[in-house]
Amino acid sequence: MEKLSEEAKQIVKQNLYLCLATVKLDNTPWVSPVYFNYDENFTLYWRSGKDSLHSQLITKNSHVAIAIFNSQVPWGTGTGVYLEAIAAEVPPKELTKALKAFYGGPHSPPQDYFNNPKYYIGELPRRIYQATPKKFWILGSEEIHGQPIDKRIEINLKDKT
Repeated sequence: MEKLSEEAKQIVKQNLYLCLATVKLDNTPWVSPVYFNYDENFTLYWRSGKDSLHSQLITKNSHVAIAIFNSQVPWGTGTGVYLEAIAAEVPPKELTKALKAFYGGPHSPPQDYFNNPKYYIGELPRRIYQATPKKFWILGSEEIHGQPIDKRIEINLKDKT
């Protein structure tokens, strides 16, 4: 299990975008690719417009699903990390900490002028969001009737490996 957890950590570390799945009010899914960063607890952070559909959907239903994977690998060699998480807009009093994770984390976007809490409050259009993971899986496989079948394997990314 430690090997799978380490492999999952590498997937998170090596990829800059996640696919964020939310649910519309009519129960249809909505998926959005977002640039992300993360902290030592694998809480994920991103910056989005507060009026974007995925941001609006998070205000109605905080339960999200996330997939992180490299789409550039050859067919049959890909793997990914899947998460169930609780997503939310970061409240103003926690923006300094969230911005430190977003701008100072392993993926470090350019240090632009939006690296200040004052740009994420009031009538301004952007917000910082976070997803707190509840469960993690990595893609694995098992053989059924002599054929390999993809299978999600639950892991714990917070294990010290």
